[in-house]
Amino acid sequence: MASLALLQAQIFARSSELGWTHTELARRSGVARETVSRLKQRRDADFSLLAKLCKALDLKIDVQTAQPLRLSFPYNWSNPAMNAEAMMLAILERGLFDDLLEAARYWGLQRLQTVAQKNPPGPRTQRMLRNIAAGFAQV
Repeated sequence: MASLALLQAQIFARSSELGWTHTELARRSGVARETVSRLKQRRDADFSLLAKLCKALDLKIDVQTAQPLRLSFPYNWSNPAMNAEAMMLAILERGLFDDLLEAARYWGLQRLQTVAQKNPPGPRTQRMLRNIAAGFAQV
């Protein structure tokens, strides 16, 4: 599981422990209830949203594992609200090794590979994904 996905799971586990509804979590964190509900269903979020939820729940964020996505190209320059799958598709289409590696770290290699299976990238990008998978297997 990717580190941010793990953080999401911890957020909803803690919220359940406290007996908070999505409405209560949203109110205490200052985000829309729909945002909390969508986050629970889709499992994709940016770091700043998760940080707000963690603050409301008094959860500490491990900076080593929950780092923001750092890409070399502004894939979402025309759509800052781009969802995770659309962003992964854009990264796969562009095929920059460092960005593929960062996407695998951020969302998890398995999730990136699942998106790549639905929309197969070119042979060069497929080879890079295999190399990344081999590197992850050694760690």
